[in-house]
Amino acid sequence: MGKLRHLWSRYNVQWLLLALCVSTIGCSPGTYEIDLKMPATRPAQDEQYMCHGVKVQEPAYITDFVPIAQVSRVHHLIVFGCSKNFEPPGEVWECESLVCGFEQPGILYAWARNAPPLEMPPSVGVPIGGNSSIDYLVLQMHYNLQFIGNVVDYSGVTLRVTTNVPLFFAGVYLLAADSTKAIPPKVAEFPLNMSCVYEEDAVIHPFAYRTHAHALGRIITGYQYRENSFALIGKGNPQWPQWFYPAKKNISIGKGDTIVAQCIFDSTSRSTVTTIGAHGLNEMCNFYMYYFVSAKQGSVIAKLKACQEEGDSFIFDKYPADARIPLPRNEVFEKEAAMIHDRFGITFANDWLAGNVKLGQISGITMDNDGNVVVFHRGDRSWTEWSFDDNNKYRQTEEGPIKTAVVAVISSEGRLIKQWGERLFYLPHGIHVDKNNHLWVTDVAMHQVFSFDWTKKDSKPLLALGSAMKPGNDANSFCKPAGVAVAQDGSVFVADGYCNSRVVKFTYDGKFVKSFDLSAQSGTMGHQFGRMEVVHDVTVNNEKREIYAADRENGRIVVFSFNGTLVRVITNEYISGSVYGVTYCPPANVLFVLTGPAASGTKSESRVFVLEAATYRLLYSFRPESNIPFHFTHSIASGGQCNEVFVSLLNPYVLLKATIKAAGPPAPHPTYPPQVETLSISNMNIRAFAENNFYSTLLIGSIGVLAVVGVLLFSWVGCRVMRRRHEESDRSKHPLLKNPSWKKGFQPLMTDDVDGIDYTSDDSEDREDLLYTNKMNKGSDL
Repeated sequence: MGKLRHLWSRYNVQWLLLALCVSTIGCSPGTYEIDLKMPATRPAQDEQYMCHGVKVQEPAYITDFVPIAQVSRVHHLIVFGCSKNFEPPGEVWECESLVCGFEQPGILYAWARNAPPLEMPPSVGVPIGGNSSIDYLVLQMHYNLQFIGNVVDYSGVTLRVTTNVPLFFAGVYLLAADSTKAIPPKVAEFPLNMSCVYEEDAVIHPFAYRTHAHALGRIITGYQYRENSFALIGKGNPQWPQWFYPAKKNISIGKGDTIVAQCIFDSTSRSTVTTIGAHGLNEMCNFYMYYFVSAKQGSVIAKLKACQEEGDSFIFDKYPADARIPLPRNEVFEKEAAMIHDRFGITFANDWLAGNVKLGQISGITMDNDGNVVVFHRGDRSWTEWSFDDNNKYRQTEEGPIKTAVVAVISSEGRLIKQWGERLFYLPHGIHVDKNNHLWVTDVAMHQVFSFDWTKKDSKPLLALGSAMKPGNDANSFCKPAGVAVAQDGSVFVADGYCNSRVVKFTYDGKFVKSFDLSAQSGTMGHQFGRMEVVHDVTVNNEKREIYAADRENGRIVVFSFNGTLVRVITNEYISGSVYGVTYCPPANVLFVLTGPAASGTKSESRVFVLEAATYRLLYSFRPESNIPFHFTHSIASGGQCNEVFVSLLNPYVLLKATIKAAGPPAPHPTYPPQVETLSISNMNIRAFAENNFYSTLLIGSIGVLAVVGVLLFSWVGCRVMRRRHEESDRSKHPLLKNPSWKKGFQPLMTDDVDGIDYTSDDSEDREDLLYTNKMNKGSDL
């Protein structure tokens, strides 16, 4: 503490303040994310609109909208901005008609049909908080169909925001047909038209557009109309992913211009009239126009929200003929955007196994290369609190290995295909089948990992890692290894395990490569997450070259690269309890995470959580209904096209099968047709629209230059003053001046004095250990 007091002495504070002033030149203000998602929501009926809102905490500007949704669960979602006069009626409320109470909400973002993220152009942001008139962000979710089973949804949007004030503010103007309109049946081309005159003084500039209709929509167009001339803003196929496409031209809309839109419907498949409405069997005719405006004229955004006026017949008599010509086919878009009309949900079966399948205490499950479930169980043996002594040595060695077969291969229909593994194992745990159909297993009693060519009668292992019956933590030993996974490149990863807090990497032929844990990470990144407590499972993502380790007692998933670098620690407010299992399923690019009861006794509910592997974001979770036991969960595997999930229980000895219905395609990675640009590669020159902002930009730049000159001058004067003060002081009493590196600047002074302070030396490691004082809970499956 002595060094810390010296650091904040009078002289040091002067130096630090000066360093702070200089360091702030050119630094960008803070950026962060707002996760606006449904809080474990379950629609109670079909065609349900549900809302969730959060209060804006400070003035900020949205630069990106990243959707967390799939068409299998969500028909569409919209982000609204509400004023300070609005107060959410609850955490979640029904909101088909009243989103922001009785005020007209402003639309900030809309998503449907697996649309990808939206990124604002450079120097453009959506203002929220402060003087923006938006004090609440409200997420409206349209659930088309009620879910099957005990499923809750976390769909929503991640907003990336900055506190840096941009040059331009962005807003959405919606042209929409109102509910009085209807589409007659058996018509190949039926138009609905909207138009409104723009009456504000501020000049606005469309930069993106989005179209939205239901099943009958074919073409939606939007134009600027001025002096008998049309300028195309955008033309879209509403059956494609409904995201914001870049505007077609550099357009400026001024006072007196008319903004027009038209929807073309094909109702030849309908025998009755289709009305405009909020439900899936109704229709919608929406053209969203994203525009930007000079920041000093940003108040126009609060005034410019929606147009529902019927189109001016004089204008639409001259509407461009190209508006009725469909866009070229794009099979990739159409496949990704296809609506799923089956009901989404999960069904569980606990009686799906054939009568001749007899299993003991199930410790691990995996899938083989033919789509069968491979079960690793303990026969007539179980893990109890007496299985190990205080030195983690197995007490029942005299009983010998389990006499019966402990590996069972079961078809996805529940038929027993094969049994294997007599008189080989003492206390089975983890299991994996690699691409060569070799079997990998861990035995916690033997403290070993084995691989077998189990297609042969010879039961001799191809490889044995670790020292038999000897726990340890070096390159040649394990301590109760819990899981194993093999990557496509042959790398072997061992979750080690109950006593050690590490993942160990080997080559395919068993050569030690390295071991890694959180404490071994460079810098502070690993230390800030503490240590892993019971590394209970491990799985690999070959495409991203990542491994996912189940950090059981900390209730989280730790992500490492194949070389052992820490990538991320996945935690979530909804993932509670202990994380027992994790498995990656490539076809859907998702992680299935199995939780169970916490060793600490904290109340928690066993569930299966589904995360998007690309972003690590939570999608949905599920568990059986109350008539099926689901408490002592232990291991998990997924098969098929990720539509089958298998979960084992320790008590009772049960293997459950969950079937995911209408799961939908994985998160889209669209292949853009030649005529479609993304906003990030748009050739739009934002500054080309800034004619009215030239002098203000010049003024801002001049002020910035003057500010830099002023701060530098202040710094120079400050340096001279403080140098004179230092010359007059007794340098021998000044701790910073004892260090000759002070002449190199401020950073060495900071690192020399601060790095020597151990902020965790008091009892941080002891506090971590206090969380797991119960040896039985820490060292046992029970």
